[in-house]
Amino acid sequence: MKLISTNAELRKQLKRLVAKYPHISIATAWASADTDVFRALVSHEDRIVKAVIGTHFYQTHPDVLDQFVGSKKVKFILQPNGVFHPKVYLFWSSQTWEVVIGSPNLTVGALTKNSELSVLISSDDGQSALKDEIASVIANHWEEAKTFSRSEAENYRKL
Repeated sequence: MKLISTNAELRKQLKRLVAKYPHISIATAWASADTDVFRALVSHEDRIVKAVIGTHFYQTHPDVLDQFVGSKKVKFILQPNGVFHPKVYLFWSSQTWEVVIGSPNLTVGALTKNSELSVLISSDDGQSALKDEIASVIANHWEEAKTFSRSEAENYRKL
C-alpha cells in the first residue's frame, strides 16, 4: 500500500498503471481531455473494460464526451439523484491488480494543481477480495450510465 500525496506522483502512477495492465476499469466524477494521463488512457483505449464518468455540474470537459461517442466501454452518468462522485481506478492482469482510490478526479485540476490524496493498493497487500468488490461497484455504476450519441455530446457542449 502506498500513499499518493502529490500531483506528480499521481500522474506518474496512473500513467504507469495504464501502460502496464491489460484491463482497466474506472469510475470518476469528472474528467478533462487535456492531461497526459487522459492521453495515455486514450492511447490504450482497447484496455478499458468499463469506465464510468460523471457529468454533474458540467464539470467533465466536452472533449471527453466527444472522444467516447458511441463507445461500448465508456459510459456517462448524467444528472443523477445526488452527485455521482467516486474516484476509483482499477487495473489488472490475470496474475496481479492495483487500484488507486482517493480524492482525485481525472481532471486537469486534480492532476496538476489541486491538493489531492489517494491510496495505491495492490494484490500484494493481502486484500484478495477487494479487486472483485471494486469491479462490482464499477459494474453497478455502469448499469446506470449511458452511451452518448454525437447529438447528445453536441448538446452537452452547448450547455
